[in-house]
Amino acid sequence: MRRPTRTNSYHRLVSTPPDWEVLGRELDTLGRHCHEASDANGFWRYPSASPVREASTSETLEIAAKIGLIGAEVSELMEAWRLPDPFGQCPKLPDLTHFDEEIADILIRTLDLCAHFNIPVGEVLQRKLAFNETRAYSHGKRF
Repeated sequence: MRRPTRTNSYHRLVSTPPDWEVLGRELDTLGRHCHEASDANGFWRYPSASPVREASTSETLEIAAKIGLIGAEVSELMEAWRLPDPFGQCPKLPDLTHFDEEIADILIRTLDLCAHFNIPVGEVLQRKLAFNETRAYSHGKRF
């Protein structure tokens, strides 16, 4: 089993922080691409939501389904992890592992949803990571 490399630097960051402006643009572009592909393949029945207009009941249910599908992909990642070799070759995409495929699905569905709501992913990640750096080790929990 291929094991991910890890650092022993527990709560201090060892990598150079990304250029958030560039990363933000790239993530937003990737999100729009995911959303356009999803829409073109019939996975969206309603136009992108606007924060100034209330969604209809049907739109609300569609968004709930999208959130549920992200959860389903997380469950599939857990199932991949339960395999004897989660980093073994994926039968559908031989150049990916089982684990890689499920991580990609989570990212695709998440970025699709973010693009639907015009969420600036890079900016949101930067703010959340900055906040997380102020929190206690393991956020005060056992794991």
